[in-house]
Amino acid sequence: MSLASLLLSFTLAAMPVVGNGDALPAQVAETLQARLQAGGSTAKVAVGALQVQPLPAGAVSAEVGEVAGRWPRARATVPVRLRVDGRLVRTLSMPVTASDVRTVQVFAADYAARTALGDVRLQAAQVDMVCCAGAILQQHPGDDYRLRTDVRAGMPLTEGSVEARPAVQGMQSVQLLVQRGSIRLSADAVALQDGRLGERIPVRPSYAQEAIVAVVTAPGKVQVHE
Repeated sequence: MSLASLLLSFTLAAMPVVGNGDALPAQVAETLQARLQAGGSTAKVAVGALQVQPLPAGAVSAEVGEVAGRWPRARATVPVRLRVDGRLVRTLSMPVTASDVRTVQVFAADYAARTALGDVRLQAAQVDMVCCAGAILQQHPGDDYRLRTDVRAGMPLTEGSVEARPAVQGMQSVQLLVQRGSIRLSADAVALQDGRLGERIPVRPSYAQEAIVAVVTAPGKVQVHE
């Protein structure tokens, strides 16, 4: 059991949970809030009201379980186990909500994956960040990045939505250098997939119909050793 859950058990042990259980949601919310804060989250938690049937006489304690799936998110449930004198008498599924409204950078329009960030327009907007996973980027990371996936207008700029641009991008025109001994020839070619420095990728030379494998040596440049 986590420290926060243990503290909750001690708190409720001196407070019988009877009738409509008005005190229980607040204590569950306090525990979940403490867990989020310990993890560095700024989300705010709320727990819905719940009717709790009268419990047997005795010392009542509660154990707050873990929220299943991605958390925080807009709506979820959390299991709460009620014990009387240490004996489990009831397990509840309590509805919980979370919100984390912040001013962040969002995409001003729809953009396709692989679009260079230099061609992407951003704007500031208030977004409830429990909608999305991934660390927030508060500023444009630079033109050496591109979109990792398709994005929609209004989506926040996160680390997961961008990636560093490779030295060569698929379907990009590149300069192909062919070296045989002391002879060096160059030709235009088309890269057939992304490639980072030092990687081997297939390219199609302008003088041939078949692809060959070349090593990425610089942005927009590949080389074959024969």
